[in-house]
Amino acid sequence: MSDLEPNYSNLFPIVTPQGNGYINNTGQIVIKPQFTWVGNFSEGLAAVMMDNRIAYIDRKGKIVIPPQFAYDEEIDGLEYFSEGLAVVSFGEQESDFFRKGYINKQGKIAIAPQFYQAYPFREGIARVQLFIKNRLRFGFIDRMGKIVFTHTYASEARDFSEGLAAVKIDQKWGYINRQGNIIIKPEFMGAQDFSEGLAAVIDVSGKWGYIDKTGNFVIKPNFNHVLEFTTPPGKFSQGLAAVGADNGTRRWGYINKRGEFAIQPRFDSGYAGCSDFSEGLAWVTVGCEPEKRDVTPGKYGYINLSGKFVIKPIFDFAAEFCDGLAKVQIDDSSIFDRGKWGYINKSGQFVWEWVYVS
Repeated sequence: MSDLEPNYSNLFPIVTPQGNGYINNTGQIVIKPQFTWVGNFSEGLAAVMMDNRIAYIDRKGKIVIPPQFAYDEEIDGLEYFSEGLAVVSFGEQESDFFRKGYINKQGKIAIAPQFYQAYPFREGIARVQLFIKNRLRFGFIDRMGKIVFTHTYASEARDFSEGLAAVKIDQKWGYINRQGNIIIKPEFMGAQDFSEGLAAVIDVSGKWGYIDKTGNFVIKPNFNHVLEFTTPPGKFSQGLAAVGADNGTRRWGYINKRGEFAIQPRFDSGYAGCSDFSEGLAWVTVGCEPEKRDVTPGKYGYINLSGKFVIKPIFDFAAEFCDGLAKVQIDDSSIFDRGKWGYINKSGQFVWEWVYVS
């Protein structure tokens, strides 16, 4: 599960011919399928679509915030509550631009809709996109909606993690603190979030390494992007991080905080490298030909912290485990949306499955 995603709280979205609903982690339906779209639960509430508008329900399926907000693909999946606030969109479906703002759990506007783009709160700060001197730029706001940092030349930004956020200024990446002060000066070609005290960055040679919060390299930049030179290394989770080996093989493995391979690079890059560890498991891909990913993307399976497969690589898509389940797909066609989807437990057994046919 990405740090940006909400906790499922033991309720999982499902798709049926009757509509979308929710199951618990044993596969039992707890909120009957009735909605045209559903989001993940977080802080006791979940966004759902009714009458082409977004509403919020509680864990019993009761509507607690009536349908009134626009369904906006720009924030699809970001409507969940975080630190008591949720991103919502205002405007008509025919509009080319929805204004984003934030509501509280009573459905009241907490921060007025004024942003071109907005993201969930993390560590008391939220990333937003707004116009500065007629140009779209990233900034950060506090829970009152006050801008705590923006920069005329901050063209990209990441969310706060462990007290710091990566920002791109004048084509280089650095890090700011919660007061908007630049703590690590922009000198990297790329930068990721901090996790377990370290963050992956690209040096001027184009290789990835890991720095600490002083900006010093703790793990030297020795790792490739691997996948078309775009996929970054993973974040440290449970003491390990997924990286691409610099040995010409385009294989992935997992390093420890000394930069040593704890799990040797023997996994394929697939479409997205390998996942971070979550609940003791990580998905990896095998059987992928690096130069033919469009036709041989490989199969997904799950390994443990020792690098041993505990769930065989038989899936065409896999997500990280959360609350004991992971979303997977077995696709028997050439169309990604089709095939069998569902949730598996840590034994690799389906507790719920459904088939897309259109």
